[in-house]
Amino acid sequence: MAKTVVTAALSALFIVAAATGCSGGNNGSEGANEPAIVKETKPLAAENITLKIAMNFGGYLTDDEFAKFVVDPVKKRYPNITIQKVTMDAEANKLDKIVASGNIPDIVIYAGPLIDQLTDLALDMNLEPLIQKHNFDLNRFEKVTLDSIKVASRKDYLIAIPYTMHFNANYYNKDIFDKFGASYPKDGMTWEQTTDLAKRVTRQDSGVQYRGMEPDYVYRVASALALPIIDDKTSKASINTTPWRNVFETVKNIYDIPGNSKLQYAGTGQDAFVKDKTIAMLPSLNLLAKLSQAKDLNWDMVTYPSFPEAPATGTAIDEHFMLITTNSKYKDEALKVIMTITSDEVQKDMVQNGKNTVLKDEKIKAEFGKNLPFLTGKNIQVISRTKPAIATASTKDMSYARERVLKAMESFVKGEEADVNTALRKAEEDINKTIEANKGK
Repeated sequence: MAKTVVTAALSALFIVAAATGCSGGNNGSEGANEPAIVKETKPLAAENITLKIAMNFGGYLTDDEFAKFVVDPVKKRYPNITIQKVTMDAEANKLDKIVASGNIPDIVIYAGPLIDQLTDLALDMNLEPLIQKHNFDLNRFEKVTLDSIKVASRKDYLIAIPYTMHFNANYYNKDIFDKFGASYPKDGMTWEQTTDLAKRVTRQDSGVQYRGMEPDYVYRVASALALPIIDDKTSKASINTTPWRNVFETVKNIYDIPGNSKLQYAGTGQDAFVKDKTIAMLPSLNLLAKLSQAKDLNWDMVTYPSFPEAPATGTAIDEHFMLITTNSKYKDEALKVIMTITSDEVQKDMVQNGKNTVLKDEKIKAEFGKNLPFLTGKNIQVISRTKPAIATASTKDMSYARERVLKAMESFVKGEEADVNTALRKAEEDINKTIEANKGK
């Protein structure tokens, strides 16, 4: 299994992330000039120990970030703790294979929407007794970050702690708007208003087709309304509903703009916006890592488009969290590592380097991007102007369910289904068949 011990202090950039949570812990306040990290109730073991932290290859934190935000601050505070990074990938070092080998890490860094993969492997434990034991003040966290951990994991207690979360924004290419004489988008626009603006900048010029907007995955758009794909109470699909029909119609209206019918999700759409410069508006998550490399892209951002029934609300919280495994021999030390990473000091460092905080502190939020010169003059205030929607429950069937919803949207857009009702009804039936087939597995 590939393992990497990171020991050097390196310069960091950023990748996006987020966390979800619940209430718990102690209400004690920290000293005015002290980072809010720990209040010891008992000394930790003095012997030298190695804590293994598993994380996906190429995601969540770069090697530089892992050193800057994890290894270095932990070593500074706890010299006896050495952090060993265990790199997971999609093949030989998949998490389930690592677990099967018996070489289970002490902490797993993962994404909120995928939390069911950890609970299915029975890696989780109730962290709240440990949190209380060490007086870890959870009142410092944005409530939605903790509540969402509970909802997504389908537990009434915390099994993980978030350390960063994505933000939403509508990125736009100023040069395309200037080329076609259209006004730039503004903060506070709805999906309908943004779609109307997209019509003005969907043009062909000198043989190049410019698209007004790529809305991204339809289930991501729907998440702003906290619409479940699978109902947690009934364990059945719940998409053949009026709210889901409205979302499908909203997204179809965007693709129905003449010249805007190409489906370019996620990385494909991001490359079309950043590299090809053929998309005028891209409502998405934190794209700053890619935008930092786009030296000749004349871009800015406004708030993510919203629905009238959920103003100033972005997609469901997409957070990155740290989970202490139930098999860890060093649970107390693992929590101290988490408390260090979520301290005011480290969170401020993260925020200054372009990662969104999970804490309430407005002073920390105000530090966003201060170490990133390419953000000078950009509308970075949008990061705090849109609040995330709460997560929905995540189950082992969710991956298939999302793909089936996406397929239904595509068939509706392409006219392969008679209407939206048919597309959703068929998708709901297929998801329910899969749920039933997977029972007991």
